[in-house]
Amino acid sequence: MGAATSTSNEGRAHFTYIWAIENGYSLTFGTILSSPVFIVNSLEMTKWSLGWYVFGSDIRLFLQREQENAGPEWIEIDYDLSFLGADGLPLIKNTGTFPFRKGFYSGFSKFAEKDEVFCLRRAEFLPRDVLTVRCRMWRKTNKTLKPHVCFARTRFGLDRHCFVWAIKDFSSLPLGYKTTRLLKSTSVGASALILNFCLKEYGGKVCVSIDIERKDVTKIPGITGEIALLDGEGAVVHSETICLNYFKRNMDLCRFVEKPKLLSSVNNLLPNDVLSLRCEFEIYYGPLWSGIEN
Repeated sequence: MGAATSTSNEGRAHFTYIWAIENGYSLTFGTILSSPVFIVNSLEMTKWSLGWYVFGSDIRLFLQREQENAGPEWIEIDYDLSFLGADGLPLIKNTGTFPFRKGFYSGFSKFAEKDEVFCLRRAEFLPRDVLTVRCRMWRKTNKTLKPHVCFARTRFGLDRHCFVWAIKDFSSLPLGYKTTRLLKSTSVGASALILNFCLKEYGGKVCVSIDIERKDVTKIPGITGEIALLDGEGAVVHSETICLNYFKRNMDLCRFVEKPKLLSSVNNLLPNDVLSLRCEFEIYYGPLWSGIEN
């Protein structure tokens, strides 16, 4: 349901809803997210929410009137939706007018470009990794709204891990060897992940494989990061970038390097027969908390 272009409402009394999304980079993983529901008293006690979705390269943003709702069957309003910078001013803003029926929504299927928000201008849009969304609403009729500001917050879980994984006696490890490392979560309500170092056969060649598994199938995190092979001086010889926005209970993170290639350069890559892998991960969980703050 599209939005018609609205005339300027600056200077008219309005209702303002400000929604802060902590650890906002989580939104890049195709998350369908709804804001906490808010009530606009001066719009006949109607209930509303904002909806967010990343589709391809576009960010979609919508205003929805809740199905379970007081007030008239139809209510027409002017509104605008914005992403705010650290100074509280809009970085992107779109305006619309729509006659909202209970359960109906209106907004913008191309509100912003994902790469612009989360990559090219990430420091502007996500200061301290917080994305701030603002919605302002005006009566379409001559009646004046009572000015009011409502603050809401959604907090995604985020864990950061950085460590060097030292695999001892590497040259004597057999095909099928496996050792694990637990990635404990610091986010309340999020479960730990298990990282597996394995020697597997692919196409007749024995390779180092890094797998990951999770016990809680109800929370599907996204993972970004890097696994790097270090030489005897601690320099990076080879690395693999990790970026998963969905994974099953068990998945391969990467097929890293062939074992014979490592054994062919023992003095450089396996000092004291130890394989050293530097692992850096950011693990993004779903919303752990969401609610109205005032």
